[in-house]
Amino acid sequence: EDQQAEDGWPEAGSAREKVILNCSQAVFQGSDPLCQERLKSLLSPQDYAHLTLFLLYNRTCLSWAEANPSLAYEADRRVQAHLAPLLAEQPALADFFSNYLTRMQEQESRRLDFLRSENRRLQAEEVRQQDLERQVLALETRFAAVLSQAPVAIALLSGPEHRFEFLNESYRALSGHRSLAGLTVRQAFPELEGAGFYEALDSVFSTGVEHRQHEARFVLRRGDEMVTTYQ
Repeated sequence: EDQQAEDGWPEAGSAREKVILNCSQAVFQGSDPLCQERLKSLLSPQDYAHLTLFLLYNRTCLSWAEANPSLAYEADRRVQAHLAPLLAEQPALADFFSNYLTRMQEQESRRLDFLRSENRRLQAEEVRQQDLERQVLALETRFAAVLSQAPVAIALLSGPEHRFEFLNESYRALSGHRSLAGLTVRQAFPELEGAGFYEALDSVFSTGVEHRQHEARFVLRRGDEMVTTYQ
């Protein structure tokens, strides 16, 4: 049923009041955009502002009470003045108030247990991650050592420009002991322009298809000389 905004609170027990109460509960328990819009359509701007502040105030009080379960509601003068008549009108609330502190303590105990458990899990995960990182580092170190001492020329390139990240001693000797670290292939070996070497690397990088050559002929500069080599 479509209800229009009216000034003042609706009649007790009316359909409009039930919708407002239900939406108020949903908004109190958490953000509910649909119910917020529904309340705006059912209440005048002033009444909606008052209701929103009332819900926010009660939510703040609840959060404070949950964070401080040792609080005693009996010391509140408003409770002393109004609780007895309220319980007489709504007997079901008596159980809530009589067991409130116990429930809050149990809830706080469960929350602390969860936090302790989560902390232990995170610590174990951190230890496991650190152990994995140490294992990976050890493997990378051993692998680099093997590559460094390999009798064949090996280099690792990265990116579309084919930048040198690693080269072993055999590759250094092949290049004439040039300083290649961080250079692109074109910067490191400009004399290979037109030999098809750059294009082969570009093709492997763009397609992912390997390229094999056996005893390929290259002319490399070593000092002031041009030397023919086969790889």
